[in-house]
Amino acid sequence: MPRIPYHADVDLEGTDLIQTIRQKRGGKLLHIDRMLMHSQPLIQGWAAFLGAVRNDLQLNAKYRELAILVVSARNQTGYELHHHLKPFLAAGGTQSQYDAMTNLEQARDSRVLFDPTERAVINLAMELTDSPNATDDCLQAARVALGSDQQAVELVALIGAYNMVSRVINTLDIQVEDNR
Repeated sequence: MPRIPYHADVDLEGTDLIQTIRQKRGGKLLHIDRMLMHSQPLIQGWAAFLGAVRNDLQLNAKYRELAILVVSARNQTGYELHHHLKPFLAAGGTQSQYDAMTNLEQARDSRVLFDPTERAVINLAMELTDSPNATDDCLQAARVALGSDQQAVELVALIGAYNMVSRVINTLDIQVEDNR
């Protein structure tokens, strides 16, 4: 059970926001949505910000999803690991790579499962999840591997955003939805 009850599955007064989120999610709200509904400004800002982070950045989708999985694994956020498997696979990731998230140090060093850019993404996501600041060597390795300053900045911001997501989910004990 969540530490704060989920909000009722009703639209917020005077908005079409929940209906928009419901349509985006195939007709159903997720538990994260129903938790954030406790604050209209929060859910509006969350939807706009994370929508842009997930959909509008130039960062390669596979690297984006890989970084999200690393943050989720490092923070033990099963909810996000569950919800990002399909997007990771759709972006070109493999089930073996996903399974490797159970041992991130080994994954980061695996030249069999991950190419140099993927390993740089893993390393940066691990450092920024464990510490408020990545080392210069780590950041520069990701910057070079990604090939642009824009993608490096976007990756750093995405990792920060999903550390926020993990902390909200873990603290409020948001559970994976029952698919019955």
